[in-house]
Amino acid sequence: MQKADRQKYLYHASSRNNLKVIKPRSGTSPRGFDKGPVVFASDDYIAALKFIIPTNDNWTQLGAFNGEHYFICKDESRLNRKDKGGAIYKLSSEGFKQYRGHEWFSKDTVRPIGKKRVESGLEEMIKNSIKVFFVDDETFKKIAKSKDHGMLIMNSLVSENEKRGMKFKKFG
Repeated sequence: MQKADRQKYLYHASSRNNLKVIKPRSGTSPRGFDKGPVVFASDDYIAALKFIIPTNDNWTQLGAFNGEHYFICKDESRLNRKDKGGAIYKLSSEGFKQYRGHEWFSKDTVRPIGKKRVESGLEEMIKNSIKVFFVDDETFKKIAKSKDHGMLIMNSLVSENEKRGMKFKKFG
C-alpha cells in the first residue's frame, strides 16, 4: 500500500448533506475488506458519486470499465424512493491509506474541507456521464454472472443517459 499523495484531495459521498465530521463505520466496506470501521473515500469524484444513494448489491451493481463508470439498478422505484440527494464531501488525503485503485480508507474521524450539495443522486450521476441502466431481475442476474462484468449485455442496452439524448460510446 502506498501513502496518499498529500497534494491530492479525496471525495466521500453521503446521502446526508449536513455532516461536520465523517466517522468511521462498519458494514459499508467492500467484500474482503477486514480493517474494521473506516471512512471510505475516492480520489475520483465520479467514482465517489455512485455511492450517494444508499444501495446494496442485492439490487444495484456499480463499477467502471476502461474509465467508463456505470450504475445498474433492478428496482427503479426503490432507487427513486432512496434518492434524497446528499453531498459529495472534499477531504484532505492526510491520514488515508490506499485500499485498491481509486479507493482509500481512514480509521480516523475526518473533517470535510468542502462539499457540493446534490439534489438528486440519479440526476447528478447522469449529468456526470455515469451510465445508468434500469434492468429487470433476469438481466440483473445475467450481468452479475457474466465473465465480462456485463459489458456485452450493457452494450446491448439503452442507458438512461441515451434516453435523455446523451451520446455515449459502447464499453470496450
